[in-house]
Amino acid sequence: MEKDNSKGQGSFRYTLVMYIILLILVVPGLFFLIPRAKQNFANYHIREHYEMWMASKDDSNIAYYPVILFSNGKEVNVERKITNASTPIHSLLEALISPLNKTEKNNMLSTFIPEGTKLIGASYDGGFFFVELSKEFLSSKDIDKALEQIKKTLNLYYKVESLTVISDETIFKI
Repeated sequence: MEKDNSKGQGSFRYTLVMYIILLILVVPGLFFLIPRAKQNFANYHIREHYEMWMASKDDSNIAYYPVILFSNGKEVNVERKITNASTPIHSLLEALISPLNKTEKNNMLSTFIPEGTKLIGASYDGGFFFVELSKEFLSSKDIDKALEQIKKTLNLYYKVESLTVISDETIFKI
């Protein structure tokens, strides 16, 4: 008696066809989902940074943020304390634009963001950031370096693809 292998071969062909169909349906979907997964991971990363820098010794709302300042023309990361911190992006920018304190001045640190600059608003969508500053920002001794200082500070927490800064109806894009 001969053994009939046709049923086994049909089952194999069926399984093979199903795997091919599955690959055809799933692989293109991965190209769509992977960038979104990276973006979601970046958002979790941002939250981790925010939580990492939050401190609460006396149950007040205090946050510590590293920002980019300059020492003898070279960039340095300096940790700054912010009280009444709101959203991470606002707190980070408030930390950056706040005036140099006595210790920072004694350590010969400098900033290209003029004293008196106020944060009017900030938002982001993905890697696109929009920051509105008061007109004092326009009195910077080097606007290009001030814009780079903002972008590099934001890059400490976020992946900045585009930065638009508005000050007194003047728009800067980097």
